[in-house]
Amino acid sequence: MSDLSSLSFVDRFLRKEKSLNLNPFFIGSCCCSLEVESHQGQHSKFHDNNFNLRPSIEHDVLILSGNINFRNKDEILRIYNELPEKKWVVVVGDCAINGGEFADSYAINTEVKDLFPVDVYIHGAPPRPEDLDIGFSLLKQKVLQDDYAAKPLPKKETKSE
Repeated sequence: MSDLSSLSFVDRFLRKEKSLNLNPFFIGSCCCSLEVESHQGQHSKFHDNNFNLRPSIEHDVLILSGNINFRNKDEILRIYNELPEKKWVVVVGDCAINGGEFADSYAINTEVKDLFPVDVYIHGAPPRPEDLDIGFSLLKQKVLQDDYAAKPLPKKETKSE
């Protein structure tokens, strides 16, 4: 992570703009998803963290709450792969992080970090609203600290004959 004062104006502008326009995609099951959905109300700090809750074509934040079973694991991976490049993942609740109290079940995938990289973990079963505020603030800080220049652009495949 680099110091923000040493960046060019364009880099600082891009980071600030991105941190002000996060488009979340929610995937939820069980009690943690109800906690996240109720946290979006007008008395929370959810809107202070600049999440756009309008319908959007491109989402850049995947918020995953509740347990992940083997049946929906492939769909979650498909959704993650369809997000545009420069994406962040927030995992909410102990069930999503490590299986929670369902970890010894045959149908539950216990490690979300094996599926894709996770940026912010929010612990709890279900997590308290204050913990959600802290987690979403950490995500906003991570977006501000993210290094756009360090990521090379994907190379286009050329057909050789």
